[in-house]
Amino acid sequence: MKRVFCLLLPLLLFSGEALAKRNILLLHSYHQGYEWTRNIATSMEGVLSREIPDAELFIEEMDTKRLSPAQIFPQLRLFYNQKYAGRTFDVILCSDDNALDFL
Repeated sequence: MKRVFCLLLPLLLFSGEALAKRNILLLHSYHQGYEWTRNIATSMEGVLSREIPDAELFIEEMDTKRLSPAQIFPQLRLFYNQKYAGRTFDVILCSDDNALDFL
């Protein structure tokens, strides 16, 4: 995960409109109460706020530790489509396999 993030960060920093406000979605497979997710979220948010301070971060936790992907993915797809209708993201970062599979 760290390698992928390190590869994406230069694209965010130096692509085309470097001074434009960035919309970044952080999509986590699990929930904030899960220590692994909390550590990843803290690290990702820290780097992004330091390196791209004007970025607007959107954070979603899919809670697939407690709800199976087969059960929750269809509902999340509908919810995210409504919640983010009309919004575009410059990049979507995900943590763990379920978030990647969802994307």
